[in-house]
Amino acid sequence: MEDRRVLIIALIVLVCVPLQVTAYLNTNAGGHPSINRYAVDYFEKNLLPNDSLLKNTSIRGEPCWGLAWDELDGKADTGPRDTISIPRSKLLQNWIRDGGYSADEPEYSMALVHFYDPTNPGKEYLTDHLFLQKVGELWYSDLVNPRLSAVDWAFDSDTGTGYYIQDYSWNDGLRYYKAALESPLRSNYLYGQAWRAVGETMHLMSDMTVPAHVRNDGHPSSEPYENSVGAWEVTHYKNGPFLNLDYDHGTLKDVMIRVATKVNEEFYSADTTPVRYETVMGQTYTSYSYPQPSLEGLVPDANGYYYSDGRALAREDTALFQPALSAGVLRYVYRLDKKVLDDQRKVLIPTAIRASAEVLDRFLPRFEAKLSIKKYLPEAPEDEQYEVYTTLKQVHSEPDAWSGHDLIVRNGAYLVEITPDDKKTEIPLSLTPTFATPPPDPNFNRWQDLFKFKPGTRVYMKYDLGGYVITSNEVQIPTLTPTPTPTTTATTEPSTIPTTAQPIPKASWGCVNTAACTPEHPELCCPGTTFDTGPCAGCEKCCVWVNQTNMVTGEQGYFAIRAFCSCETGEDVDRSSINTNPWSSLPG
Repeated sequence: MEDRRVLIIALIVLVCVPLQVTAYLNTNAGGHPSINRYAVDYFEKNLLPNDSLLKNTSIRGEPCWGLAWDELDGKADTGPRDTISIPRSKLLQNWIRDGGYSADEPEYSMALVHFYDPTNPGKEYLTDHLFLQKVGELWYSDLVNPRLSAVDWAFDSDTGTGYYIQDYSWNDGLRYYKAALESPLRSNYLYGQAWRAVGETMHLMSDMTVPAHVRNDGHPSSEPYENSVGAWEVTHYKNGPFLNLDYDHGTLKDVMIRVATKVNEEFYSADTTPVRYETVMGQTYTSYSYPQPSLEGLVPDANGYYYSDGRALAREDTALFQPALSAGVLRYVYRLDKKVLDDQRKVLIPTAIRASAEVLDRFLPRFEAKLSIKKYLPEAPEDEQYEVYTTLKQVHSEPDAWSGHDLIVRNGAYLVEITPDDKKTEIPLSLTPTFATPPPDPNFNRWQDLFKFKPGTRVYMKYDLGGYVITSNEVQIPTLTPTPTPTTTATTEPSTIPTTAQPIPKASWGCVNTAACTPEHPELCCPGTTFDTGPCAGCEKCCVWVNQTNMVTGEQGYFAIRAFCSCETGEDVDRSSINTNPWSSLPG
């Protein structure tokens, strides 16, 4: 009889006071799907371009199949294992977006596994409103308090109690994606399952930016911050500053705990604001649900707002006060009004987006794709057959969610050809090569075959791994070089006429300048040296120096005869046309 009365009370409570479980308004026009959508955008614009191992990748590949539970599929609220699974093909980013919705389904049972209290070791799960949980156990025969926190649920390894077995945890996503890569069919359902798990993990990460979810505030009826965040607010505040946290190091679980701890310490939820007591004697005492944030040392402004780091923490409600249990004691409350909620949204929404983008960044395995091509018959220049060798090597870098996993790829490989006239063709590759001998375990991590290519064709590899696209280096097929026709050319003597435009030292007869003679050092030049750009440097080319014995004195000396060329043109001239004395003795 007593149990029947409790059950009747339970019905009244559940009907009249609906249990709100969504950390952000849970419709596809609501908070969580929008946060996931902008997390994907943030990853593409800010994280992917700055990662050298992702320089040849994108997440805009072809749709993939999976099992969906979207808003259009309705609800099922009779237990945690009463789920909806609809086969559907969607783009990667849409699977992730819609995971923001499905993570909260079925709502009543998911209410108990989306909380994490970083200040209560061993009992980080929701302990608020235990009576309602007990009522739920009577209402749903299989519904018990699973004593699982949001962190436990996000990184669950199927260790839940009873029906609380997670199908879309972070670890499930890794398992699905590894199996999806190993399948010989690109159309396998595991790609969609993996991306849905990424989206549902993002949802739980975003829950850590909701003060009520990290301060054990069960809010069975409503919660002002959650009620104030929908798709419009997410779009409006998405580019604001996020909390100063280390998003890049440690495991993803570490990041999730850091976010929860920071939000717990710096923000109030509606049911965890302080309460200040004041006696008629002027004595005051403030009661806190959590040590932080504290109002001690803070002075409210004229409107009763308390600020920290430029944000309004709460507003003291001086218009309404409630008498405490003891006579003569006044009870002042602090509220989260529109201004306080606005200041929370400005930083918590961008933090949810940034932290959720980290989920996708950590999930994507890194690969290095390489393509090499060589001529099959090098002795036949006009033959168009080429041997194609491809490798897809997994690259590990910290932090690495795939450490210890050797990923084998058996689907999604394409050979892309771009002809000289820019016609593009994508050729799906088979695990079994047409001409090459297949290996014992065929896969696309190492693959080769024979192809025909026209000269000038550009070729590269593309791997579409469920929408995550990796491309290789590009190789261009050489064009044929025509054999030149032999020609006979006349042999000419090289000119001895200087072609330099620099000033050339021209000395007087009987003296030869050395390289030391320059316009800057005239003291090292022969007497009477001038500089010009004439064809005959110093007239040396116009003279023939001979060693001759003087017939009168019998002495030997050097003489120069100027009779073979013109100092003006450098050309040979008739010796008889020279009127000047052709003989000149070399001094000394």
